[in-house]
Amino acid sequence: MVIPTKGQENNLINNLNFRIGYFADVGLLFYKPNYYSDQRPYWLPFGNNPKSEGKIKGGYSLSVGYETALPTGFTLSVNLLKARLSSFFNDPLALYWDEKSFTNYYIAEISFKKDLLNNANFSLLPKVGLFYRHLIFEDISYAFDTDGYQHILRSLPEFGKKYFDDLGLSFGIDFRYVFQNRFFAGLSFGTYLILDIGIETINVSPIVGVKF
Repeated sequence: MVIPTKGQENNLINNLNFRIGYFADVGLLFYKPNYYSDQRPYWLPFGNNPKSEGKIKGGYSLSVGYETALPTGFTLSVNLLKARLSSFFNDPLALYWDEKSFTNYYIAEISFKKDLLNNANFSLLPKVGLFYRHLIFEDISYAFDTDGYQHILRSLPEFGKKYFDDLGLSFGIDFRYVFQNRFFAGLSFGTYLILDIGIETINVSPIVGVKF
């Protein structure tokens, strides 16, 4: 393999990078409903599943990214990510509290980064960007009805999937070591802020890539 000279390295303004890491939904850490037995809403007669209430939903993520250096000193980054998380069902009748449900994330992100170190081998790159997210998660639904005495009647549970699409802001930081053979490796941390929810998910992953 040809090792680029210092002058050649300055012309390596593009890179492809790959990540496999840990992805988690931390939203329930900030929202923990605590109903007393006489204050629970009618749709939660048994309260919340203790295996899911206030718990982190964890899983894995796979992503591929392309970056190019801009004349302004910033780096433009485009990234595609898929993540799969697991958690326990929280159905109202507590019939499936021991069963796991799965959530799939598909995220397209564009961001800008800036190297704070300006070092030949080490890079520290904070980032800010925008992302579009398509979310698919498994759910259990019940049909609600009332009789003449206003009693709530519930049907048999029905399994299904729900779909959401939303936009948000992404923040993160990468730490990288660049080898002389154009390859680099490091650690990446990112978080995703949904505009109408707040911070919901985080992503921590090793990163490897090649400059060209």
